[in-house]
Amino acid sequence: MRISQLFSSLLIAGSFANFTFSQALEGIKQPVYHASETQHVNLIHTELEVAFDWENSALKGKEKLVFTPHYRPISELVLDAKSMAFETISMKGETLHYTYDGLVLKITLPGSFTRKDTLAINIVYTAFPEELEAEGSAAITEAKGLYFINPKKEQGGRMPQLWTQGETEASSAWFPTVDTPNQKHAQDIYITVEPNSMALSNGALIDIQKSEDAWVYHWKQELEHAPYLSMMAVGNFVEIKDSVRLASGRILPLSYYVEPEWQGEAKQIFGNTGEMIQHFSKLLGVEFPWDKYSQIIVRNFVSGAMENTSAVVFGDFVYRTEAEALDKNSDDIIAHELFHHWFGDLLTCESWSNLPLNESFANYSQYLWDEFKYGKEEAAYNAQQEAFGFYNSAAFAGHHNMIWFDYENKEDMFDGHSYNKGGRILHMLRTYLGDDLFFDAIKYYLEENSYQSVEIHNLRLAFEKVSGEDLNWFFNQWFLDDYVPNLIVNHEVKDSVLKVKIHQNQNLMKAPLYQLPLKFMVYTSKGNYTYNIRIEDEYEVFEFPLDGSLENFILDGDNSLLAEVSTDKPDAFFVNQYHQRENYLDRYEVLQAVKESSSEALKNIVLEALNDPFWAVRYEALTMVGKLNKDQRKKALNIIAELALKDAKPQVRQRALHLLRYKEKKSKLQALCVQLLKEDASWLVKGEALSVLGGLQPKLALEWAAKFEKEQANSILIALSDLYAEIGEKEQLNFFTSHLNTNTMNDGTYSAMLGAFTLYLKDEDISVLAENWKIYQQVAERGLGDAEKFVPLYLRSLVGLMEFRAQELQNEIDTLRKNNDVAIAAQKQKVLDAALSEIEAAKAYLSSSEERKH
Repeated sequence: MRISQLFSSLLIAGSFANFTFSQALEGIKQPVYHASETQHVNLIHTELEVAFDWENSALKGKEKLVFTPHYRPISELVLDAKSMAFETISMKGETLHYTYDGLVLKITLPGSFTRKDTLAINIVYTAFPEELEAEGSAAITEAKGLYFINPKKEQGGRMPQLWTQGETEASSAWFPTVDTPNQKHAQDIYITVEPNSMALSNGALIDIQKSEDAWVYHWKQELEHAPYLSMMAVGNFVEIKDSVRLASGRILPLSYYVEPEWQGEAKQIFGNTGEMIQHFSKLLGVEFPWDKYSQIIVRNFVSGAMENTSAVVFGDFVYRTEAEALDKNSDDIIAHELFHHWFGDLLTCESWSNLPLNESFANYSQYLWDEFKYGKEEAAYNAQQEAFGFYNSAAFAGHHNMIWFDYENKEDMFDGHSYNKGGRILHMLRTYLGDDLFFDAIKYYLEENSYQSVEIHNLRLAFEKVSGEDLNWFFNQWFLDDYVPNLIVNHEVKDSVLKVKIHQNQNLMKAPLYQLPLKFMVYTSKGNYTYNIRIEDEYEVFEFPLDGSLENFILDGDNSLLAEVSTDKPDAFFVNQYHQRENYLDRYEVLQAVKESSSEALKNIVLEALNDPFWAVRYEALTMVGKLNKDQRKKALNIIAELALKDAKPQVRQRALHLLRYKEKKSKLQALCVQLLKEDASWLVKGEALSVLGGLQPKLALEWAAKFEKEQANSILIALSDLYAEIGEKEQLNFFTSHLNTNTMNDGTYSAMLGAFTLYLKDEDISVLAENWKIYQQVAERGLGDAEKFVPLYLRSLVGLMEFRAQELQNEIDTLRKNNDVAIAAQKQKVLDAALSEIEAAKAYLSSSEERKH
């Protein structure tokens, strides 16, 4: 390219203002494009024999890797192998030369081999995951691949365990492989552990060879899957067995692995799994394909959960007592990981740019399960929360294409686009095509691509094959472009005609001009009418004949569109909408209109909504009570008191009680709190009752709180911590110290309790502070997951308070000396000296922990 041509190109690109002569010499560069990894070889089978050096958090392994050249001849095998040392690498007994840079292993083969050759390499190695410096993401916080939890048994009573986390490319931190999502392999793993320990992995358990010194578990994954889905977990878990009969008649084994203290809750936590497998198998038309289905709860997990083939790992946040499950179960994440066994495990995205092919479907599983199990209103509510999650993610980190080839880091793919937005896009596609066609196309997509890697066009072509329709318009705007529609809708009525003007107001320099097929609804005094419209241009005008007077219109009758929409609808239309529309989203929109309205008729809808059939509408109506006038609030107060006591949904009871703390008479409110503490089964409600009662009668609240201190439920322990942080006395110190020295709470509970403990100490004297700062150190050193990350933050705050108290005491000592109270001053000086010593120790610990971190 000539220099003159380069100037023209830059002008066209709008980059001339930043152009320099040195850039001209560099020339135009290709944009960033993260392609699928080139396949030089095809993995076939991985056989591993592994044992563990717990003292040094290392793995000793023997690997036999079977592969074939992909197409072109090869004379070198390149493997991902992170933080390893190699003892021998050989083929057919012949030692092979290799080079290694700590991340990539390059093995020189004994000749040139073609795709007709099947080769086997033997590797003896040691993996050192703790020495690996690898960054994770917001979704997967670390990337060490293999994690030892309390390996030296130094961290209190926490059960020693290890587990793996392979996504995105961390399986190669515990076995050499081609660690890309477009590879597939079968596997046999022989795991040597101490007697009576349990070793878990993918596939079927073939046998356990037991001796006095060791047990060797042999797991076989016969069906091929991606390397990042390979897994291990080791620990003294308890197995709770279950099973489910599939439509084919096959009995699928189910297992739930938990710590011994939680074995009584395992079936309550995972009890819907079998029904989910049956439902999804029927819905998709493809039966669950794997040997078994295991679910394991581990400590300190670096992700929410992971869909390892047939052996899902969950973080300990899913530990819930039966009472806690009344407030919230774990169906959403259980369904998510299960659905991955079709979308992610059976079919795997061929590159991380195509991650939505895994995560969008897994996200949509919650809608499909809620719709089946709990009804369309519940599905719509949770879908709305997913949409909110996407909007928040985009507001924080920006919009980007769904299929995102120019990401900065592959870990950035794990965001509100791949998950939340993707699930909403699939629902729009389902709405457009209809249920029968949508699920028939999904079945075709799964069957055509089983045990293969896929890209977005495989999905599009499957839908086009089944529907007979070119769907590039849909996939281009939703999957291959970014942003969402922003629609401004105005209307006018003239000569019995409704004229609707729609403006696509999104920034068309960044966002596409969307094609939006919608079901437009018109409500009149004489009937309701439905029209199929298609928005295509920046400005559109649609006209609809009116029979009777116009009472309302709905742009998106199916409530499936992911878009920002503003309309000029008057308040009367929203009143009609509340009574005419049965979908939660429509009634939610009506309640949002109350925020901007002074209409008494619309405010009366709030009173109606307090008794709405669906809980989320009642909950939202409670948030609008402050918009009511005096007479309306008086009527609402009686309804709210009834809701607090008798509503079927804990979230509504809790919210109603929260409102009453500001509106109800103290005597009635106190009686209500005591009644709820006695009778309500929900820890969410009990926690709110304690909080409200703490503001009314602190001593009575503390008496009630003491009754719950030995409960296993994490939610009530957090509620107690918050209460004691506000009104706690010296007697509550033991609650904090004893629980912070246990090992059974969820990791998130330690973080919450540690924060509350810091607030609890705010009024204590220097001696108490000095005596208790080491609790923070103990929490960190006992490996309590995320709590470790919060220790420095909270401890710095405590040290600051200690220094302030020390200065107060120093001032007091100075005053005593001026007044010649020498004996008392000397006593206090001893207290101060001891405290100052502890302050210095705390500072030294903080400094050393920062050094370890870096």
